[in-house]
Amino acid sequence: MEKRFSRGLSLLASYTNAKIIDDIGSPQNNNNLRAERAISTLDRPQHLVISEVWELPIGKGRALGGSAPRIVDLVIGGWQLNCAAILQSGQILGITSSTNTTNSLGGRQRPDSTGKSAELSHDSTDAVLTRYFDTSVFTQPAPFTFGNVTRTLPDVRGPGINNFDMSLVKGFRIRERLTAQFRGEFFNTWNRTEFANPGTTQGNAQFGVNSGISNSANPVCQVQFALKTVF
Repeated sequence: MEKRFSRGLSLLASYTNAKIIDDIGSPQNNNNLRAERAISTLDRPQHLVISEVWELPIGKGRALGGSAPRIVDLVIGGWQLNCAAILQSGQILGITSSTNTTNSLGGRQRPDSTGKSAELSHDSTDAVLTRYFDTSVFTQPAPFTFGNVTRTLPDVRGPGINNFDMSLVKGFRIRERLTAQFRGEFFNTWNRTEFANPGTTQGNAQFGVNSGISNSANPVCQVQFALKTVF
């Protein structure tokens, strides 16, 4: 969806709903590649991007403060607000075993499943960090056998993306051929933490655990200011 620039406002929005299935990866059983067919680690079923540019209707000749004197207009006029938001589903998770007892000379071993879903509700940050999915539904397969868990889990995804960036821009005309521009930019404006994927190797101490802020997938809110002249 696109709204072309008019009345000081432009908007661009893009939404994708998709599903990707493949058999790419390190196979568990090189003689049964069909068993590798599963939801791709590249799959992101929901992806929304929104960006906008808005020349605020404030200042001389605008809807608000249209008759403001020049000195006032230098402060309140000429501001532009830019925003960009990304909302995206998390990555599908694949479970492996820390040891390979198949003696199959290659590939990776996956655990067995008890038949129950590993999906859990996350009603608190502690739940996200310490028990992202139910690890009890996975068991180590018997020696010289392949685990029955699919290459990726159909119902458990890592944390998604919910990011918002914003900038405020103001232009000043100093002389006919000399202008200045002030920019204030705010990345991860609302300082929202996005955690990385939890550990997915059975037998590892971090299995099903996200190590918290040290495993954050995005930086904290960053603010920067700039001033430039154009002549």
